[in-house]
Amino acid sequence: MSTSTSSNAIKQLPSNIPHLKTDGSNWAIFIIWFWEAMQATRRWPYFEGTVFCPTMKDLSKVTEAEKKATEEWEHGDLAACLSLALDSDSSIS
Repeated sequence: MSTSTSSNAIKQLPSNIPHLKTDGSNWAIFIIWFWEAMQATRRWPYFEGTVFCPTMKDLSKVTEAEKKATEEWEHGDLAACLSLALDSDSSIS
């Protein structure tokens, strides 16, 4: 799977996605909505661990392509984590 985001990927989550409550009482509905939103934004693979951070072939001679691939992966990983934090009750995130 490619780590770059598609130009037609959703940039912002819909406002109707429920926040996860502190006590977890809405977990069942939250995870369904959150999973669908993460699938639509192509971020779910970061949560399931199927998008791996690129490795450098030679740390003393990192290529521009390797730098770019790493930056893209780090951005995607951060965006996925931020999405979860923003969809959690502020007292638990």
